[in-house]
Amino acid sequence: NAEYMGAGSERVGKTGATGDRLKEGAAINKSLSALGDVISALSKGEQFIPYRNHKLTQLMSDSIGGSAKTLMFVNVSPADYNAEETITSLMWASRVKTITNEANKNVQSKQVTGLKDKLAKFESVLRKRGITLDDLDAAVDTRGGSETDAHTHTDAR
Repeated sequence: NAEYMGAGSERVGKTGATGDRLKEGAAINKSLSALGDVISALSKGEQFIPYRNHKLTQLMSDSIGGSAKTLMFVNVSPADYNAEETITSLMWASRVKTITNEANKNVQSKQVTGLKDKLAKFESVLRKRGITLDDLDAAVDTRGGSETDAHTHTDAR
């Protein structure tokens, strides 16, 4: 909405923003509008989610609709002159509440850890035989890559 400026839902007339502050408020509202579009699409279960409409939603795509647990905090005001903004913020938050992500632990990191452990064991076995990974790489690069080439290469020293 063109009439909203500031950090989200404050009206231009209320903030008194001018110049750079007005431009900053417009940029913030543009990003919040894009975030609202994504939240709306997710809460309605739509097939297309407009993550690419703004850099903010691109960066937040894994958190908003991915496999991460997402929390949202909403600031509200008890003042009667902020009632409209408070109601709008709470309605926005209630839409966010309908989005469900299936939070998963990052299984890939366990797999990567397992592979790193296997590589360390492999390097240990190679070291006991007098072979370094650099020797192995060099043998593969120069001789076409058979296991006997690497062993012969090391023994030739």
